[in-house]
Amino acid sequence: MEEYLKFERKHLSLSLSLSEELNHYFLRSNNLIHPVFRDGFFCAAKKANKKEGVMKKILFVGGLAFIFMVSGMSIASAEGKGRNVGRNKFKIETGYEWDARDLALDSGKSSTGGKFSKTDIEGRNWQYDNTLKRDMFWVKGTYGITDFLDVFTKLGTVRSRHKSDEKRGTDDSTLNTNYDFAWGTGLRVNIYEWPNKIYINSGFEYLRGKHEDKIFYNSARDRYSVDMEWEEWIGRVESGWRIKRFTPYLGVQYSDCEMKWDMENESYWEYNEYAPKENWGGFYGLDVQLPRDFQINYESHLGDKESYLLSVGYKF
Repeated sequence: MEEYLKFERKHLSLSLSLSEELNHYFLRSNNLIHPVFRDGFFCAAKKANKKEGVMKKILFVGGLAFIFMVSGMSIASAEGKGRNVGRNKFKIETGYEWDARDLALDSGKSSTGGKFSKTDIEGRNWQYDNTLKRDMFWVKGTYGITDFLDVFTKLGTVRSRHKSDEKRGTDDSTLNTNYDFAWGTGLRVNIYEWPNKIYINSGFEYLRGKHEDKIFYNSARDRYSVDMEWEEWIGRVESGWRIKRFTPYLGVQYSDCEMKWDMENESYWEYNEYAPKENWGGFYGLDVQLPRDFQINYESHLGDKESYLLSVGYKF
């Protein structure tokens, strides 16, 4: 038994010594890590950071809407529902929307210039005006979970126009697409409505569209194949006044838009990401109730983007 215990103590001592040596060596040098695994780890970390940035956008705007939703559930009055459709009610809308917003080049990479970040762009003093214009035809379905909480889905088709102008030169280019599929989803919460029919509500909306294999020519008339994708997150607070069949309203919103641009030909490829120059904006609109539960809505935005929207809906 004594011999066995001596053997175990000796084995344990050797294990601890070996473990300490390995830990010391790993801390002082990462040459033991194969470059493929090491580079792969850092690449995965960068991708995780990028995904974390996108998730922060979703959580920020979604969290804002969730706070308002909880507030609405706690203090919502039974007297009214603002512009919401009402408990267990449906509304189908069809509409047209045009918008334009200024974007700034945020990051990218190319086959000749490597990767660049926002800091690199500022250091190189690249001066471009980038504008994204869209016009959309869509159908929107809304369901009232309660009198003060609506959820909706939007399906449609979108045509985009991206224009890039160099302020100090002639490197100007424009991409015009055909109509392609786009979709969105969101919610609207009526926080409170006073007896005089003045209300306050909030909402959140997510929109996404993509254009693939589009033909593009730069200022030198070189031909490229382009994939373009955009995403938009919108959080808004609105106040209005229900006056019989008319409901004028106005509000403020925070929106974030990310556009990805991927172009290539036989000799060159380039990938860029764009972010909005302005995030805060305002809006105003008017709802008109028509006979037989029909409705017309007009809405306009300014600040973060310029837009005009006109829709016709039916509630049942």
